[in-house]
Amino acid sequence: MRFTRPFFPLIGFMLAAWIILFLVTDMFLIPALRVAHGADSLARKQLAAISALVLAIILTCLLAILMLVLRPGRFFLPRKAEPKVRTKYVDAWAEAGQVGGHSNPSQQPPALVLMMLSMAHLNVGVADASAATVAAPGNPSASSTV
Repeated sequence: MRFTRPFFPLIGFMLAAWIILFLVTDMFLIPALRVAHGADSLARKQLAAISALVLAIILTCLLAILMLVLRPGRFFLPRKAEPKVRTKYVDAWAEAGQVGGHSNPSQQPPALVLMMLSMAHLNVGVADASAATVAAPGNPSASSTV
């Protein structure tokens, strides 16, 4: 069983409940019992009614707080899980092959030409992109103007 919430709220509730019950008993119920020994029947009935009312209010409040702490609705009304999204992985080798825009590897220009064109595009070391043509091994029409 996996616990998703810490027990600190429950421990805090238990401590607060014991403190409240101790204070009510010490400040109200024990003095009411002492007074009830010397009281007539009408005063005893009034003390019994007030004591029952105080006890009912305290127990109702403690039960409501317990419901807030334990959240029993999570067992009966669980949240709907979001649908799982499948991760789309990109094939890096296929993407790298499409950088030059050629589908056939024999039609791709040499790597040096691509490097020079990218340098010309970034204005790094080459002033004009048209001046960055390099003679390819299989292309005699290109002249070396670098």
